[in-house]
Amino acid sequence: MERTRLSVWRLVVALFVLCAAMACGQQSCSCAAPLDQPMEENARVYDAIQARLTPAAFDFIETNLPDIISTFLEGGLTFDVPSSRIEFDLVITTMVIDVCPQGCTLTAEILDASITPVAPNTLGLDAHINLTGTVYLRNDITCDVPIHVQNKPVHADIILRRDGIDHFLFFDIANPQVTLSNDDYSLDCSGLLGWIIEQLKGFVTDQINNQIQDQLGSALNDAIAGATCLTCDYYTGGCPSGSSCDGTYCQQSGACRKMPLGMAGAVDLAGQLGDLGSSPNPLEVTIAAGQWEATSIDAVVVNNGLELRVIGAAEAARHQCVPPPDPAEIPSNAPPERLSFTDTVPGDGSSYMAGIGVSDVFLDWAFYKAYLSGLLCLTIGTETTDMLTSGTIALLGMSSLNELTQGRSVPVKMKIHPSHVPYVEVGAGTFTTDTDGNRIIDEPLLYVFMPGMVMDFWVLLDERWVRVVTITMDLSLDLALDVDADNQLVPLFGDDSIHIENVVVSNYELLADDPAQIENLIPSLVDMALPMLTGALQPIALPPLNGFELEVAAIKGAKPRQGTPYY
Repeated sequence: MERTRLSVWRLVVALFVLCAAMACGQQSCSCAAPLDQPMEENARVYDAIQARLTPAAFDFIETNLPDIISTFLEGGLTFDVPSSRIEFDLVITTMVIDVCPQGCTLTAEILDASITPVAPNTLGLDAHINLTGTVYLRNDITCDVPIHVQNKPVHADIILRRDGIDHFLFFDIANPQVTLSNDDYSLDCSGLLGWIIEQLKGFVTDQINNQIQDQLGSALNDAIAGATCLTCDYYTGGCPSGSSCDGTYCQQSGACRKMPLGMAGAVDLAGQLGDLGSSPNPLEVTIAAGQWEATSIDAVVVNNGLELRVIGAAEAARHQCVPPPDPAEIPSNAPPERLSFTDTVPGDGSSYMAGIGVSDVFLDWAFYKAYLSGLLCLTIGTETTDMLTSGTIALLGMSSLNELTQGRSVPVKMKIHPSHVPYVEVGAGTFTTDTDGNRIIDEPLLYVFMPGMVMDFWVLLDERWVRVVTITMDLSLDLALDVDADNQLVPLFGDDSIHIENVVVSNYELLADDPAQIENLIPSLVDMALPMLTGALQPIALPPLNGFELEVAAIKGAKPRQGTPYY
């Protein structure tokens, strides 16, 4: 069966801002505990998410690069020139010059920049900078060398690579080029040998350039290692099998093991469900930039834009409330079909800077693993809402319950658990507006199908919990996702968002009510429970990323599936 994608088109300020938005730094996100080890290959979905930065995004980056860099580098573009010693053999003596004996600091200011995507995996960065600072020469001479570089061209290549062990994406910076000339600085020397330095200025220039290039390369290597290398404490079990800790990073085969550029952690689903009586097992999740093939084979620079693929992985231990799944119901985690990006928003033709496509293969896979964890095993009782009592249920239609309780209103529990694997379909995600200006769901964005949901009713009789009836049904929810005036993603349900089919009543021997009458009670019970089930679906804020606002243009199904209402 052809698989589909849910596409989210949004503003993104730059490649590394996109990565920062996904990233949780050197440890796991605050909502997730660290993993013990990397997730197994069989838990992964390759191409789970795909993203494209369009040429318009690179135009934005070029225009705002100084501001973008300033948000990530608090002190600006400054770097230290370490101390070194130069010796000149003269006719009658040897001149010794200490360059920056106490260290020197240079500061760069980016004036402009341009980014040239070069297939298959390179972003060429060309810029003009001002470079200021002072280089000190001491020992046999005393010279201050004020650097006053203006509008100096610089170049570097950002190369996106795929790690061959974990298949994560990382980057290198190659060919950093910035060279001083004799005209870029002056010499202010004292001492008898100062005039000799003026004669040797070209040689001094070469030495300064060597120092700057060495230090720049070292600084870049350190920065890249900090951003891409796997720290020894990233996983609670230490470095992954086959690697060893060098004190800071996990090393394997002469290179550092790569860190997920994204998030990796065990999500506490119980904490997300509030008071719904659920205690699911943690859901282990990894969402990180990566791909199966090397970037030299499977290009990431496509049609003058950048296309990133994301590995999505999910795993959970099966909860005791979840039956062993039928193998025929287990979704595939095979890589989905690639999404063919264009540089305009599907449907309206407007331009965008970044597009993100989420595969329904990954939606199904993640939902399946969440189901295994016990996410859908819920308990709603009188302690959850005082509306749920035996008296209320008797009034709704289960009148014989009063006979069991001898007319008393006693606590009740509804225990819900699944008996089949749920799944998700992607819809158009469209809206209409009523006469009062309210957004009304036209076509849902997500259709959530939960076949064979089991609802057991328990009543507290004589200080013991007694099950009085079991109701099994096929339940489905239609969910929309909108963006409000505060730039929040808002989950929405409509009046007809809940669908119930194939209701079967069992284990009702203690009741005198007709099973058909009990079946008719279901819509009222679901209406009572739904506000609690959906209350956890709060608006999702899209916070600024280092001062840049994310603006969602549209959230919709991207590729219609022929012969179905799904995408």
